[in-house]
Order: sequence, then structure tokens, then C-alpha cells
Amino acid sequence: MEALTARGLGEKLGASSKPIFSWFRSMEQVQAAVMEAADQVYQTYLKSGMQEGKYPPFKAAGMAYIRFAKEEKQLFRLLFMRDRSHEPHQEKEVAEVAALMTELDLCLEEYLELVSTYLWDGEHLVADGYEVKSISVSPPTITVAADQSLLDSLTEIAIEPIEVESVDRSFTVRRSISKLSDIRFFSTEQVYVTVEIAESVDSVALSNVPVVLLNTPDHLEVTDTPDTINVRITGAVSEISDLTVDMLQATVDLSQAAAGVNSYPVQISVPGRPNLTFEITPSTLPVSLAERVIPTTEPNDGGSNS
Repeated sequence: MEALTARGLGEKLGASSKPIFSWFRSMEQVQAAVMEAADQVYQTYLKSGMQEGKYPPFKAAGMAYIRFAKEEKQLFRLLFMRDRSHEPHQEKEVAEVAALMTELDLCLEEYLELVSTYLWDGEHLVADGYEVKSISVSPPTITVAADQSLLDSLTEIAIEPIEVESVDRSFTVRRSISKLSDIRFFSTEQVYVTVEIAESVDSVALSNVPVVLLNTPDHLEVTDTPDTINVRITGAVSEISDLTVDMLQATVDLSQAAAGVNSYPVQISVPGRPNLTFEITPSTLPVSLAERVIPTTEPNDGGSNS
């Protein structure tokens, strides 16, 4: 940052240093703008890594950090390797601040509880037929510096509210941490919250579903028709809300059947809806089969009346 001068910028722009100060009052403002721009580049790396979905959110943030360090070496040095001893937040000697630093373990369970107060607070509901499946926060742990008495009483840190009203798909957002005035240092001012939203799963029960017998061997015949069955179907709300008995296909395959009374498994499906699951009662049905009687005719002896 020390190499950043008005003259150097002017030469890079092919102009004098005067135009620079028509936009900025001082070099400190220029340096602050450069820092902000560098951080925006870094945040773009983080967001891209999150959206790719190649890794879980916490690992994705780490991989984005590494990629940023490799591809933007100078910006990485500026953001993470510069001498910060002279910056305003360093109110005490570095050693003293280090002694006050502690890790607040924002474990997933605590963050879930914290974020859930926003997700299910009154009007903030996801779209009808959808539900929040999981929430993850990256980074899951931050470091703060404060007086020990405050650290001893601090169990969680709040973040900005997350709007999920009428949302019907998963998303990742960046939210600022709500700062407490007595905390002198935060290792990060923002976190990424990934909310996984999926269609709600429900079940419906249908009774007296008729069963169709298939592939009865030619030499056998059914002597007793099986009873109907009851079915509980589980699946996405949009796929089970309109189900009727007529839409179900319940069958028993008799291709390997033998004569007598035997139990055979019931198979069930709904055309066009392969993701449904079924609980069938009873799951097998007794079917009575007998050898088919083939009628015979008296042989003609070829005689004639005279």
C-alpha cells in the first residue's frame, strides 16, 4: 500500500495527479477505496465457490481462499498479509490483543437455532409446499477480541435477518455480523448462510385399492379372487395431493405361480410419478389356483346306421 502514490496513479492513467483528487480528498481515501475494491474481488471468489456446489459451504470458502491466493497474489497480500499494527482497530499492543482473543464456537446447532428465529418468525415463511431442510454457515467459527468478562458471558453472535418469504429453492446469502460495541476485533465482519429448501414431503392413505392379477399360466385358473389392499403413499406434496384410487396400479405377478393357495407380493406404482414410496397393507395376498380342466369330447367311432 505504501507504493500507492498519486503520482504513480497519474502515470498509470496517463495523466497528472490532479484528476485523482477531484474524486478523492486524500490518499487515505484512495487507499480505502483500493482496499474495498480488493475485498469485493475476494468476495466474488467466495460467492462463486459457494454457488458451484462442488464442496460443502465451509470447504468451499476455504478452497475459494486458496484459489484467490494463487490467482490474485498481490490482492491476497494486501488483504491478509499487510502490516496491521498501525490500523485503528489495534487499540492495544498486539500481544495484549492476542491474549484477549478467543474462538467463539458457532457450532451448527447453535447457528441453526439462531437463524431459525428469522426463518420461522411470523410472516417469514417459505413458499407453500416447501420447507427448510438444512442451514449451514461459513465460516462456522470466528475469532473476537474483548475483555474477558464479556467473553465469558458471550455465547452467540447475531446476524442480519434472512428473508425467505415465498422462496421455493435453495440459496446462499452473505450477512453482516451484528457487532457489539465492547468487542474490539472480529476476524470477519460477514458470514455466508446457505439455506437448503426443498419441496415438503407428506403422505396420504388410500383404501380398498383393487388388485389386478397378471401373467396367470395357461394351465392354471384362479379359483378365488384376492381382496383389495390399503396403501399409504409418501412423496412430494405436489405429487400426492391429487391422488385417487383409480390412479394406482396394484398388481400381482403370477408368472411363477403353482397350483394351490399361495401368497404373492403386491406391486404398486403410479404412472409418471417414479419418486413415490408405498406402504402396502397387506404386502402379500393369498391367491388360490387350480389346474385348468380342459373339456374332452367323445371320439367318433366312424360307424354308420343302415
